[in-house]
Amino acid sequence: MASIGRHTGCLVQHLMIQNRKTFYDQLRGLSKATALLGSCRDKKSCKVAFPQAELRKRLSPQQYHVTQEKGTESAFTGEYTFNKDDGIYQCVVCKTPLFK
Repeated sequence: MASIGRHTGCLVQHLMIQNRKTFYDQLRGLSKATALLGSCRDKKSCKVAFPQAELRKRLSPQQYHVTQEKGTESAFTGEYTFNKDDGIYQCVVCKTPLFK
């Protein structure tokens, strides 16, 4: 019985390491893609300005908070956290392609 527990622990540890490695590989790829496609991370790099009143109407409260007030969402709670669909993902404010 101890043997099964020991092997199960190794399997869980292996899966955690694999998931962490996959996560960091994806993160590296994401940063490279973002650099290639461009982004609107701050007001200096964003060439388009929108009136705050328009943004408050167009964006959800969370989108507004994250994009305009330097807010954040809790880790691993975002709508697209585990999304693996193909496509081009755009800035919610100015529609600039961020990554694909």
